[in-house]
Amino acid sequence: VDSTDTAAFDEAHERLLLDLADQAGEWIRLAWEINQLRVKGDQLETLVDMGQVIISEDELEEVLQRVSEDSLRLMKARLCSIMLLSEDGDELSLKAWAGASSAYIDRPNLRVNESLVGVVLKTLKPMTVLDVQKNQQFHQTELARKEGLVSLLTVPLVFQDKALGVLSVYTPKLHRFANEEIRLLTAMAGLSS
Repeated sequence: VDSTDTAAFDEAHERLLLDLADQAGEWIRLAWEINQLRVKGDQLETLVDMGQVIISEDELEEVLQRVSEDSLRLMKARLCSIMLLSEDGDELSLKAWAGASSAYIDRPNLRVNESLVGVVLKTLKPMTVLDVQKNQQFHQTELARKEGLVSLLTVPLVFQDKALGVLSVYTPKLHRFANEEIRLLTAMAGLSS
């Protein structure tokens, strides 16, 4: 609160303004909590829907495509991809995607030992990259620039302690993935596996 008059405010004004700020803070906190509950509800609904699709579908390709589309929507990502491990365990091939251009879809398979996402398969742990366009271990930086891909979260697809592939999401701008987002994508990967 400003005034053009000198000494326009006294202690009563200050107390009143502090009370108003406390009330405003409480309303903001309540609005944030309501929004968080809404987001969690959407996440749970998507997980349930995805589980029903997995149970009802016979075709692997349809299930993987639905998982990639749901992951894209749920994570508010620019691109989502599912890559599966070859039988010999040497390569990852793209099996499903959402938000990808033909340049991304037509790219060659990734060699597990030479790719950044290969680390996820070896450790069986999620990985985040703040900016793939500037990460020296990410080999397709030019493609990332063209596609508008910046931050990456990739989680392993694991079944009975065996790596099957990876589920990855990319954002269009710098994004530090929160632990809750990592847990959510990991849950989607576990359900998919």
